[in-house]
Formats: sequence, structure tokens, C-alpha cells
Amino acid sequence: MVVACGIKKDEHLKIYRLAAMDPYMLSLKILVERFVFEINARGGGEKGVIVAESRDETLDNQLRLSWMDLRTGGTEYVPASEIRKHISELHIKEKSQNIAGLQIADLIVSPIGRHIIPNFASMSKKHFKTSVF
Repeated sequence: MVVACGIKKDEHLKIYRLAAMDPYMLSLKILVERFVFEINARGGGEKGVIVAESRDETLDNQLRLSWMDLRTGGTEYVPASEIRKHISELHIKEKSQNIAGLQIADLIVSPIGRHIIPNFASMSKKHFKTSVF
């Protein structure tokens, strides 16, 4: 299963201004919701794991805090109990660990990015991080 999320940062900031969520954290929230919805659509008996690519210690810690917030507070559309029921944990892995799932995510990001962001191909790779949810 592939669940993707792209945030148009400029538009997001323009609409929400100071209330705008960090795009990476917003992506986690949206992907967790979609992941739970997909598991429920398949009968609800499955449990998944989220694997994210490490960025740096500070950002990784922010991601862990956002994950804990989702597990304890849920979202507007998915209660925390459903998240805990269907997603067992979050793993943050270094790119150097050469994990197949993260490599596949890297391959999937480019076409999705080109679809969402018109000048994606000319942008530097440092603008994007991949995660497998």
C-alpha cells in the first residue's frame, strides 16, 4: 500500500499564517489518518508500523513528539484509540541503514512530487524527505 501526502508550503503558510502547522508534522498527521482509514477499509484487523527517514536530532525529536501527540490526542478525524489500535510504533531510521522500504519511498517521491509541484524536477533534493508510513 502506498499512501502519499504533499504539502504546498507557500500556499499553506499563506492560508494559515501563524497558525500553520509544520509541513512535516502536518504530513505525519494526514498520513496517519489515511493509514488508519485504509486499514479499516480492509477489515480493521491489521496493525501497521511507520518508518521515517532521520533528518537530524532536533527534527527527529519533534517528529517523535508529534507521534506521541497523535497517539494520545488523535486527530479531528481519527481518535487516539484507533491510532493505537492500528499503528503500533514509529521508527526513525538513518539513510545509511540502507532500508529497502525507504529506498522504495525515494523512488515513489519523484513522480508524486512532479504531480503536485510543477517545478519539482528542478528543485534540490534537500527540499524533500521521504518516509514510509
